[in-house]
Order: sequence, then structure tokens, then C-alpha cells
Amino acid sequence: MKFSYLVIGGGMVGLATARYLLLADPGASVALVEAKARTCSGNSARSAALYRNLFSSPTSRLLAESSISYYLGFATELGLRPNGYLWCFSASQWAGVAAAAAGLVGQTRAASLLDAAAIGASLRLSDGSGDQAVSQAIFGGRCGSLSAQALGAHYERLFEAGGGIVQRGRSIARLELAPGSVQRFAAAVDTTGKRLEAERFVVATGCWLQDLLGPAGIASGVYPKKRQLFAFRLDDPGWLAAADPSGSERGRSGLPNIILPGGVYLKPIPERRLCVAGLADDLGRPFELPYAPVERAAAEPDYFRAAIEPELRRHFPGLAAQAEPLTIVTAWAGHYDYYWPDRNPVIERISNLVWVGGCSGSGIMKADAIGRLAAAKAVGQAQVSLAQAGPAGEDVAFSVDDLSLRQRRVERESLVI
Repeated sequence: MKFSYLVIGGGMVGLATARYLLLADPGASVALVEAKARTCSGNSARSAALYRNLFSSPTSRLLAESSISYYLGFATELGLRPNGYLWCFSASQWAGVAAAAAGLVGQTRAASLLDAAAIGASLRLSDGSGDQAVSQAIFGGRCGSLSAQALGAHYERLFEAGGGIVQRGRSIARLELAPGSVQRFAAAVDTTGKRLEAERFVVATGCWLQDLLGPAGIASGVYPKKRQLFAFRLDDPGWLAAADPSGSERGRSGLPNIILPGGVYLKPIPERRLCVAGLADDLGRPFELPYAPVERAAAEPDYFRAAIEPELRRHFPGLAAQAEPLTIVTAWAGHYDYYWPDRNPVIERISNLVWVGGCSGSGIMKADAIGRLAAAKAVGQAQVSLAQAGPAGEDVAFSVDDLSLRQRRVERESLVI
């Protein structure tokens, strides 16, 4: 069978793209092929599954706002927890970003600035001494977490209900040009040598993108870099959260996700007595060249002990008082697929092939908008209306070519964790 469209890669972006291809080209046959036994079991499953609209780049904000608006419509199904983000800065950091932060808050829905007193009303932090002490913060109310597995299942269900075909456990090894042509692809060939023919192809393989595109003569500019997360035991959520003046504990189940001045980020899960922590180590952490990131990337407990745990103890007296090392309950690692020049997604078309990647760690929180745009690129649409993406909740017309390489019009994203 020859398909109208073949989507390669069953992560979050691939699934969203496949879903919107069916809507963008009614009557077309669309298939999605995934290397693993189930979809969303690669890097989409290895993230912290957070979402936020706090981005420095207006492009990033539009993609995130539109996606969040969609997710909120299925909040219960997606296990969505709108507990917010608290992005903390030291006094020296704030001196350099205060004007930009005020501008960011003015352009971002449900965001506000907090001083040390307001932060202290929510978090039980150290006394404020030291270069890295929390002095100011941006609070994002339109931020939180969701279930990556549930979101992937949501798109997969809608795709298959619309007539889409999912082939799991089928790894694509190479792209094959049409016989006698150097301008058009004819098939994707799997690792057993079997061919999948299509009129058009969409490659959405994330950090494995260049593995497939490189041999076909396409340079993506996307680089994979390992990122790791650690869940440690949080026996008492009061180690992080403050109590209100009456003595009753406030907001324990609504603890925000926290980014500390040193870059450590926290996802509290108080109902499970856990907290997930991560920290991006850029210098000294290699890009996985020549690509082919390790399939089962392992987290490194020594990195948690050396780089993350000291920061947690520095900022939270309750954790500092624990004589024993914090107990790591579980840990995992995956890869960000960076488009390093500006760290916004890339959607490009060459002949009858579209490729999408470079989400730079924010694929889940922007997946719905990226999927709409990638589908539009594949069918030849110039613009997409991103629902409720604007600062006042208005729809915004977005040019698909703005995310291309050849006609790119985006701003560098600096708020990457």
C-alpha cells in the first residue's frame, strides 16, 4: 500500500503531526511508524512532563500558549496539574534581568513578579544570605505538569479513530529516492529491508533526526544532548513549603514547580512524598556526535550528589538539616534535541519530505502547535491559526515558514532549563 503521508517517529510531536495531517487533508491516507513497541516511549517518556508559558521568545510563547489552551480543554484526561512555576533569581541575577523580566510579565498571561517577602510566604527558604540567595521571582500561573503518557495516548486515539494507521516496533533505517530521481523520495526502508511507500514523508524523530536525514544528504542543525532527572524522597513537604500564620499548612498539594538561581529545577509531587530534580550541565556534557544517542541513557547519581543536592541544601533549611544523603528513589535520562542557534523548533521542507525537530526540551509543552504547523507544512498551507495564543487569549495567525531554516523569523529563546 502506498500512503498519502508517512510520519516517521511516534513521540509527542510525531503523534500530534499525524493527528493534524488527517484534519488538514481530509481523505488522505496517513500512517505513522514507530521504532519501539509503543508510542511515546522514547524521549517523550523521559522528560519531567512540565508545561509553561514563561519564555523570553515571543515565538516560544505563542507555541506554548496555543498548546496549553488545547491541553486545558482535556485537563482531566491528561492528568493536568496547574500548580504554576516559580522562577527564582538571586539579587545579582535580578540586577541584570529586572527590566526584561518586567517586560516578560507584561506580555505573559497569568504571570507576576514576587519579592523576597512574597516568595517566603510560599516557600521555606534559607535566611537570604549568600550570593545565590533567592531575592526575586517570576510566578507563572498558567504553568504546571501533565502526564506525557496520557497526552500521547490522547493524540494516538484521535489519530486512529480518524482512520490513521500506527505501525509499532518498526524501525526505519533509511530513506530511498525514487528510481531515476535525485529530487524525490519514494520510500522509507526499515531495518529488515521492507519498504513503506508514500507520496510525502514527515520525519519527527527528535534527537535521532540526523541519523535518518544525514545519509539522505540533509543537514538538520539539530544536536542531541543528554539530560537527566532524579526523584528523591520528600518525607515532609514542609521542607519546601511554608505554613501560614494560623499554623495550618497551606497549599502543600499545590506546591509550584521551582527553578532555583543556580539552575536546579524541582517538580514536587507531595502526594507521593517525592520531588523530581534536574540541572542542565552544558559545559563538559558532550553533544552525542555522530548523533546516535544511547538508547538507554543512564542517570548518574554522582552528578546528583555533586551538583544538585548541594544546591537543594543551600536553599532549603529543612533539607539541609537532614544528616543523611537525600534518598534517590528513581532516576532516568534522555536527550534534548537542540537547535542551538535560537533554541526554537525547526520545521523545514525539502522536496516531498518535511522534517520537524529542535524542540530543545520543550516539545511536550509546544507539541500541539508544532503538530499543527508541521502538518500545514506537509500539505502546503502557508499559515495556521493558533487558537488562544495571544496575550489576551486571542487567536494568532502564524506563518509556517517562520520556523523554517531558509526563511526563519524567530527570536532566540534564553529561558531553557
